[in-house]
Parts: sequence; structure tokens; C-alpha cells
Amino acid sequence: MRHLISIALLIAAVAAYAFGFGPFFFGAPLFGTVLLLIGFGLEITFWLRVRRRAS
Repeated sequence: MRHLISIALLIAAVAAYAFGFGPFFFGAPLFGTVLLLIGFGLEITFWLRVRRRAS
């Protein structure tokens, strides 16, 4: 489930960059960056937990 959420966030970030979502035209990169960082953070957290359990 966590992977689906992070994939959805990464897709939303790409869409925000591509289509210019945001309060202003220049707000789109900010919104996309936030979504991208959240998605990467979830994935990194997941893989660190898996790695700790395996060792």
C-alpha cells in the first residue's frame, strides 16, 4: 500500500511539473518539489526499514 501512495505522489509531482498546477505558474515547481520529496521520503523510509529487518 505504501508503494502505491508513493508512486501516486511521484506521478502527481510529474503532472504538477508538466501541466503547471499550482497557485501561480511559478508555484507549480514548488508544489511538484514538495510532492516529489514526500514520495522519495516514503520510499527511502520503507527500504531502510526492510534493510534493517533483513540484517
